[in-house]
Amino acid sequence: MGSQLPPEDAAQVGPENSVGHVADPVAADAKVDDVQNAVKLGVYVDKLDSQTPAVERVCEDSVVREKLPPLKRDIIERAVKYVLDALDAGREKFDLGSMKVHQVVQNSEGTVVILDVRIANADGGNTVITYAVEGRHGKLDAAKSTTIEWGWTSGEDFSMTEAGGGVADYKDGKWVETY
Repeated sequence: MGSQLPPEDAAQVGPENSVGHVADPVAADAKVDDVQNAVKLGVYVDKLDSQTPAVERVCEDSVVREKLPPLKRDIIERAVKYVLDALDAGREKFDLGSMKVHQVVQNSEGTVVILDVRIANADGGNTVITYAVEGRHGKLDAAKSTTIEWGWTSGEDFSMTEAGGGVADYKDGKWVETY
């Protein structure tokens, strides 16, 4: 069981310090939906970050032009945030249980240069959310900026068959939403 306060300290415990009450004024003002969304975001980011992608490879001749590229977890968090926002706004009908990191490409220094997240749509198709860091990565098209985009796919290779739009651009070390 949990620890008990000695009787002499019991008078010091007020509602702001009692179990189940948030003493932090910023958190106390948070809306329940915001807290629930933050927890949901964290759960899905943890799930995806711990997955082994279907495709993992190293691009030896990758040239990264981004000075401080984001970490894998930051990329995944931005992709998951887009999915949850699209669901909340009613723009998409995703099957959250199907969300997977499909591909991770790193350069020889271990920097993530490409990352694809795949998620099934309610209509039977798939959406691919693709991150690319600014630079040239082997035979792949050069990325003119560090960005995350989404599109639709069909088929087993999950390559984007129809562009959808932007998710976020990475500028000056921060993500800027573009949807």
